[in-house]
Amino acid sequence: MTKRKAPMATPIAAAVGVSQPVGLAATLGAPKMGVKLSSIDTKTMADKGVVMQARDEYGDLVGFSVTIHGSDSERARKAAVQHQREMNEVIAGLQGDPKSAENREIVAVAKLAADIRLVARCTSSIDGLIDDDGEPITYTEANAVALYTHSGTTREQADLFIVRRRNFMPA
Repeated sequence: MTKRKAPMATPIAAAVGVSQPVGLAATLGAPKMGVKLSSIDTKTMADKGVVMQARDEYGDLVGFSVTIHGSDSERARKAAVQHQREMNEVIAGLQGDPKSAENREIVAVAKLAADIRLVARCTSSIDGLIDDDGEPITYTEANAVALYTHSGTTREQADLFIVRRRNFMPA
């Protein structure tokens, strides 16, 4: 005797393999399937911060970590507002044709520096990193800016970590 598959609700549901009560079962009040909001909440973990293990350009662990706050966090929202203010100030201060080569260079350099500060502001701790004298480097915005300025690999990794919401999904 072969098992009958439950009918699929829609062609899309069938394509992804999701079955839901249809027809008479749905009419008779079969339980509805749903998703708990808490199971897709990325804001809570984004606000709390998640440890990111730093890796080199080959993907190997390098021995230090940073705590990152995701794009859904209040910290990231404030950092994004400050980033926009900084860029508005740069643009407002341009002299002459805003599209001139000189002004485009000014904006590009300012944007890179503002982008680094944005990532630094979404960071709340640095663990396992030491200076050249062997002293621990603790989190300050200035230390995070220095880290992300001198390690493009770490900056790129942190920047991507911030926007990948899967990093902030509940366990």
